[in-house]
Amino acid sequence: RFEGEFFESLELQEFPFDEQKLSVSLAMNTRTTGLTPVNITLAPPEHLLATMNLDGFQLNHEYAISCETDESDGTLLVDHRGMPQAEITARLYEVGSNADRMFPSIELSIYLRRRPTYYMVNVCAPLAMMVPLAFVQYDVDPTLVSDRLSISLTLVLTVAAFKFAVSQMTPSIAYMTILDRYVMLNWLLIALVVLSAPAVAILDGKYSATPITIPALVGRTAAFAARRLVGLSADADDA
Repeated sequence: RFEGEFFESLELQEFPFDEQKLSVSLAMNTRTTGLTPVNITLAPPEHLLATMNLDGFQLNHEYAISCETDESDGTLLVDHRGMPQAEITARLYEVGSNADRMFPSIELSIYLRRRPTYYMVNVCAPLAMMVPLAFVQYDVDPTLVSDRLSISLTLVLTVAAFKFAVSQMTPSIAYMTILDRYVMLNWLLIALVVLSAPAVAILDGKYSATPITIPALVGRTAAFAARRLVGLSADADDA
C-alpha cells in the first residue's frame, strides 16, 4: 500500500469541457540487469483490480471519473463489492542513465471529465440571452443615435461587469480557454452593434450631410461611442 500526495498540471485549453489524465509513476530501485534483475509484469485484465471508492473522491461534484462500461449495453461494470470499475490504464517502461542501469517502472493513469453544467447555466446561458437584446436598437429610428446607443452601451457595461464576475469562477492561467473565447466573442458582437448605430446614420446621410471617408467614419463612430460610454458610466456613478 502506498500513501502520499500527488500533483498534476492540468491542461485547461478546453475548459469547461476539459478531460484530465492523472498519472502516478512508480519505479523499482533494482536494475533490470545484473545479478538480481527485476522486471514488472502486468496481470491479465480479468485479474487486475481497478476500482475506486467514489464516495471518497472530493471533487466528485466537479469531475466525473471515467469508468469501465459493458460494450453490449453500456452499463457500468462493478466488482464483487459493487464498486464501479474505474478506467485505469497501466504502462510499463524503464528509466535510467545507460543500458546497464535501467530500472523497471510502471505508470498508472485515470481519466476525469469535468461536469460543465455549472458553467453552461451560470455563464453561457445568460450571455446567450444578453447578445440578442443588443439588436433591439435596430427597431429605433436610425436618426435617434443616442437612443440606439443607450440600449447597446448599457449591455456593454453589463457584459463588462459580467466578465469580471466570470473571471472569479475560471482558472487563473496565461492562455485563453473555450469559455474565455466565448465571452470575448459575445462582447465583440455587442461592440460591433454599438458601432453600427452612428455608422448607419452617417452612411444614410441623416446624421451628417457632409460626405465622409471610411477612416473618418471609423474615427467619428469610435469617438461618439466613447463619449456616450463615458456619459453612461458617469450617470451610473451618480445613481
